[in-house]
Amino acid sequence: MFSGSDRAAWEASSRGLSARDLAMAVALPEIDGRVLTRAVAFKSAGRFDPATETDVLALEPIPDRVAFVADLAANWSRLRSSPRTERRVALILANYPTGAARLANGVGLDTPESTAVILEALRQAGYAADGAPETGAEVVAEMTAALESAIEPENRRPLVPALSRDPEPTPHETEATTDEFPSAALADPGPGSALRFGRDAASLSLSDYTRFLASIPFVAREKIAARWGAPESDPSFDAASQSFRLALRRYGNLVLGVQPGRGFDLDPKAAHHDPDLPPPHGHLAFYVWLRQNFGAQAVVHVGKHGNLEWLPGKALALSAECFPEIALGPLPHVYPFIVNDPGEGAAAKRRASAVIVDHLTPPLARAEGSAALREIETLVDEYAEAEGLDPRRAKTLAKEILVRAADLGLDRDCGFSIADDPDDALTKLDAFLCEVKELQVRNGLHVFGRSPLGTTRAELLVALVRSPRGSRPGDASLTRALAADLGLDGFDPLAPEFAAAWEGARSDALAEVSDAPWRTVGDTVERLEMLALLLVEEASLSPSSSPGLSGGSKERLPRAIGSSAPAPEVNAPDEPGHDEPLSETHLTLLSPVPGKGVEPFPRAAAVLREVASVVAPRVDASGAAEIAGLITALDGRFVAPGPSGAPTRARLDALPTGRNFFALDPRSAPTEAAWRLGRLAADTVCRRHFQDHGEWPRRLAISAWGTANMRTGGDDVAQALALLGVEPQWEPGSSRVVGLAPIALSELKRPRVDVLFRISVSSATLFRSRSTCWTKPTGSWPRSMKTTRPTPFARASSQKRKRAATRARSSARRPAPMEPASRRC
Repeated sequence: MFSGSDRAAWEASSRGLSARDLAMAVALPEIDGRVLTRAVAFKSAGRFDPATETDVLALEPIPDRVAFVADLAANWSRLRSSPRTERRVALILANYPTGAARLANGVGLDTPESTAVILEALRQAGYAADGAPETGAEVVAEMTAALESAIEPENRRPLVPALSRDPEPTPHETEATTDEFPSAALADPGPGSALRFGRDAASLSLSDYTRFLASIPFVAREKIAARWGAPESDPSFDAASQSFRLALRRYGNLVLGVQPGRGFDLDPKAAHHDPDLPPPHGHLAFYVWLRQNFGAQAVVHVGKHGNLEWLPGKALALSAECFPEIALGPLPHVYPFIVNDPGEGAAAKRRASAVIVDHLTPPLARAEGSAALREIETLVDEYAEAEGLDPRRAKTLAKEILVRAADLGLDRDCGFSIADDPDDALTKLDAFLCEVKELQVRNGLHVFGRSPLGTTRAELLVALVRSPRGSRPGDASLTRALAADLGLDGFDPLAPEFAAAWEGARSDALAEVSDAPWRTVGDTVERLEMLALLLVEEASLSPSSSPGLSGGSKERLPRAIGSSAPAPEVNAPDEPGHDEPLSETHLTLLSPVPGKGVEPFPRAAAVLREVASVVAPRVDASGAAEIAGLITALDGRFVAPGPSGAPTRARLDALPTGRNFFALDPRSAPTEAAWRLGRLAADTVCRRHFQDHGEWPRRLAISAWGTANMRTGGDDVAQALALLGVEPQWEPGSSRVVGLAPIALSELKRPRVDVLFRISVSSATLFRSRSTCWTKPTGSWPRSMKTTRPTPFARASSQKRKRAATRARSSARRPAPMEPASRRC
């Protein structure tokens, strides 16, 4: 890339590039799927022109930056031209925070099983993988042995018993460990697996490491020595053999290893993202062995996220003194990464030249609550029944419920004490229990290269269509569509008051899905979710031959909505016709309507057709696409780019996975889905302010964070525009925002609100190129509109409003032609 700044500014900057360079040289190339490298030239005063009496600017190349980019390009070319049977690849597993219970950790990923799947895929693709682990349990066994032998000679303590350690996390590890480490991987790997433990650890001699250390810039070498001392002081250094012992195992032309920590004798969580902490000698020795001794042609870091991309150095356009470059060098870098975290994935792309191969998020399911919470909920239902029949028994039950809740700490969570009025306390507790049940939680972990099956697949599909995704009937919320079809007029299952008594209709279809008491709004939401799951299982084709999504049968459906219609074939998302509507006979949703016999459920049927024809095929295609993306990257070929974000937050464009995701296309922010959520949030804030203060808000401040906007497609920007009372206009086909249109006050039903944006650095640089579009209306503004054109990043004064209104009236008299699409921002 060419920088618009001068060399001195680049050398002094920790950011590396200016905001202007970031948009043109980083953000847009990311959207094209390019490998981000280094800035090779900077602006300088090339010569003085006497005729114009000015310096003529020219690009000044930096030799070592040019050499690095050339080496990286050559290595990608060699990777592509080498036969798979001879290709050498290293698979690196994270270990964060450093500890046995966090071995092979990857956010949302069953990393040990995923590694086994990747190894098998590479073996089938022709890579030499002699003796490589075949299961996730074997991966953990091998890497546990490698770690222990790297710390000290393996005959000093037994290795196999390490596998039987209790994986129960310590209190400070609970949040991450219980959520992300697959306990199944700690199972006995089977007979014969321990025979491979006896091999010596990989090692790098002190002389080889010293030569490497002498080759890196003096400034970096001094930082390492000042923080970590001499190489011999590193815990991985073996004085007897005068070498570093490394947690690596070789299987033919493949290597499997555990990435070293950022340091020792310090908090591993704090060290992982420390921007000033240089890597210790053992960390660098690990990568030196891969590059020089093993001769790796590509490195694969399996799962979010390792620590390489967080080593000290510039944020962009790294120099030879930046530690990610010192460690990895110009090696091709492939990174399987969870699709819903573009912010941290962007760091790997920009600082370690990674080619991302994104993967699915873990399957989601309703939390339902623990056994203890379900017992309390049963008592609450019993109390509600006894309250009308036996008040004395109800009083006893109330005390018992509150005591049990306090024992579990629910009094603090719900904001009550045993001394409070029992009715108020029970109302808060009941609302809390309902909300917990409806929370979306991870239902296991994703295995790279495998799409979810069975019930987990169905639960994920329900989660994907829970939120509305567009204006078409098929883009509606499934639970909202069911509520409307079942005659629950005016009820919104996405914004319920869980503890309120249910006074609406009780359809037979909802009554049949559960035998549990039906007394609150939360119970109604639960029944709608259960019905949605049953319908999705029937509406979506299973990837196996079994009927339905989880092998269920139509007997599971309520009698009121059963169907005997055959299921048609569904095209994959990349095949012609995948978005065509299914046959009307595919799913006949029936509901008893008094006096009319049975009538179809048109709203829910439209959503279910979308699930079967679009959403489910994208999920099913993701597993194979992930493996294909990895194999393609290791072949040195182009991995197609794609958007990123949380699929469950209406970002279905992020599916199927297996692509080289980009953080955000700034030209499409806010997306249509983000606009709907942002407008809902803005209207809710305004109504709440009116209810609390008796007047509409006039000025509001919003903080906009880059990662949050990347994840949601621009929720914060959408909320600001909605507060201002303007709506984005999207270009058909590209879905890019090409302008704004005012929302009539009759539709807005409230005054417009001035907005002051507090913007993070990443958000400002990402959306800077959109400011022209955001402040330019697509047409003339109404004469009756007594407000300025919206300026999302500034609060307009009354004087500015008058000038803007004058300009708006002038532009209304002389409408300008639309700018060609190719020239729009």
